[in-house]
Amino acid sequence: YPFLNNFLYTYRKLDEKLEKYYDLYTFYKTVVKDDPEINQTYKDILLKLLRNLQNFEYYKYKISQLDEFCTYLYHWLYFNTKEYDHTEYLISLIFSHFQAKRNPINLYVCPYNLYDKHKYVLQSNDLVKLSYFKFSFDDIKNILNERKHPNYCLCQKYLDECVNTYISMNASHCSIATVENNRELCSELRQFNSYYSYLTKDLKIGGNIPDIYTGKRNVELLDCSPKEISELISNTDDSSNDAASQVVSYVKALPTAVGTIAGATSILALLYKVYTKMILNVLTI
Repeated sequence: YPFLNNFLYTYRKLDEKLEKYYDLYTFYKTVVKDDPEINQTYKDILLKLLRNLQNFEYYKYKISQLDEFCTYLYHWLYFNTKEYDHTEYLISLIFSHFQAKRNPINLYVCPYNLYDKHKYVLQSNDLVKLSYFKFSFDDIKNILNERKHPNYCLCQKYLDECVNTYISMNASHCSIATVENNRELCSELRQFNSYYSYLTKDLKIGGNIPDIYTGKRNVELLDCSPKEISELISNTDDSSNDAASQVVSYVKALPTAVGTIAGATSILALLYKVYTKMILNVLTI
């Protein structure tokens, strides 16, 4: 889904190869020092986490940007550590020590407690995909307003999948009897409902998209045949590379086209305009 490319673009930046961040190596050895084997096993991913937190701190992002960036950071971290043992304690150490040493005033640098809560969302591929809807809302709305847009049919398919996920999970996890035990999941569904309602209230769009409670459209979608959608997805997949495909295999049907994205949010434009020497001079641990 090309209109969701912000995630893959950011993911690749978060996962870029480490440079010689000597201050980060020193900090890492200070924090993770109990077990040499564990230290070495998780060294690369935890150093990348430190680097990403450092880069994030270097740029003073607006409150409105934090939710998007932190969601992508948490997803990157979960995807890279979910198969390992012993990571939760180490990750919490990295977050807490970084917070204490580097940023004692501003408490919101993608804190660990939000990551811990967000894992309930990250454990479901379909829910992850649904959670990105709010970050691409404007792009999706613009596409839906233009039936001749090349991504119109893909956008409709994405909405079908998100609405089906919403209906299924809302029924199974967010009833009066179950909502108390699924607060984070149900909160994510409520956010989707809130953003989606803006589309359903749009006179030009509302009748052409699936109803959030039934999954059916008021107006039959004649512009997009299943064959056409299948071909569009196939073409998108063909343009992907191996790294993107690996991520997409986890978050199924996410976009596989990567690269510099026109119209990316300001947070993505700023995120990795990082000059290593400047960071090392300005930030000292």
